[in-house]
Amino acid sequence: MTTTQLPPTTLTATAGISPRRIGLAALAALAANLAVYAVASAADATWLADGLTVGWYLVAFATAVSMLLGAVVTGLLARRWAAAPRWIAWIGLVVGLVTVPSPLLASTNTPTGLALAAMHAITGIAWFVAVLPSRTSEMKSQPV
Repeated sequence: MTTTQLPPTTLTATAGISPRRIGLAALAALAANLAVYAVASAADATWLADGLTVGWYLVAFATAVSMLLGAVVTGLLARRWAAAPRWIAWIGLVVGLVTVPSPLLASTNTPTGLALAAMHAITGIAWFVAVLPSRTSEMKSQPV
């Protein structure tokens, strides 16, 4: 008797790291961070942190580059390690939240510190939402 075995479905290199999802999350984080920048500017934020003047373009650059670099690293790791997206989603969230106190300590201006801290949290949350594999994608990756 001959049986035909189907190859098990496995995670692809980009499982859990949809470029579309990451792009949308990056745009949402960028829009939210720039909105925070505008609100804090209206609240007299000086945008001085550790002697550096933080311009809106630095906010945009830091948001976009962190999301892009994270996506590239996650994509490369996911080729060899199927659990990479799940782990790196959590790591990105933790890094975003753990670094919240840093801008509060770097600026003596309360609106500046609060705004920069909020931007860290926003970017970390956006990363988490973009990269954490959904239950649907995890179920699709189970062997049949």
